[in-house]
Amino acid sequence: MRRRSRPLSRFHAMRRLAFTGALVAAALMVAPGGALGASVAGGAGGANVNWLPEVEGAERVVVPGDGLKLVGYLFRPEVGHEPAPAVVILHDAFGGSWQMANFARSLASEGYVTLALSMRGSSGSDGVASCGARDPADVAEAVAWLGGLEGVDPTRMGVVGISEGGRVALMAAARSHLVRSVVAFSPETDMVRLRATTQFYGIPEYIDTACAPFGLSNISPANFAPSIHASVLLVHGDDDIRVPAEQSVLMYEALESAGKIADVRFLRGAGHTYREQDWALAWPWTLQHLKKTLRAR
Repeated sequence: MRRRSRPLSRFHAMRRLAFTGALVAAALMVAPGGALGASVAGGAGGANVNWLPEVEGAERVVVPGDGLKLVGYLFRPEVGHEPAPAVVILHDAFGGSWQMANFARSLASEGYVTLALSMRGSSGSDGVASCGARDPADVAEAVAWLGGLEGVDPTRMGVVGISEGGRVALMAAARSHLVRSVVAFSPETDMVRLRATTQFYGIPEYIDTACAPFGLSNISPANFAPSIHASVLLVHGDDDIRVPAEQSVLMYEALESAGKIADVRFLRGAGHTYREQDWALAWPWTLQHLKKTLRAR
């Protein structure tokens, strides 16, 4: 089913400081119990799970990426029928898997094996941040690893991401046929257009210095819609000045034009940082989409 909410026109917070609050808030909204409390810096000296604080109910794991190693938190459902569907969860730029652990735990409680992954150069993972350019290949490898675990059904795999993580999730779906479902919160989808429309100070300069060397069209998932075989849910705040909601409109239109299955929904009055009432809507939408696309056999 393809559904489009009202059309809208509006990159994510500049680095970790600006968006950490949003990610922690996301974890709090979907999993009462508080933030993890420890801020862990990323490292490029080799994958090391000891960068990650211990989290109740999670196994700290080393995961293969594209020519390097990544780390993250693996959660398994306490009860349920095996093999289970599985989901990789991606943080925003310069964040880390520790910020998404409560989100992953909440999905595990719904019956999914979940992997909150630290992307390259972040929170214990190897490598250097690449403005999301090299991460889709890493995520494709991580999805294959997750699908090979005992108790996981490799035919029911999804990726969920926030902001840059949402962009990487979409690009990973264009690379891997194992990805059957994507949920992208406030994703960047057309980097050229984003540079021209963002109202957040410093973002154009960041795009010019950190992203442009990789070719903006090469890291814009709207250009790769024909290669995406997953069902996609896009969620965006209609008052987002960092990553304008137009970015999700553009992605939806590209998917629709390519004959893909997509749904776009807007959070009225929400910016890039979701409020409690925004997650009260976005979380059920996420569960409905994943249940529809991953749990049906």
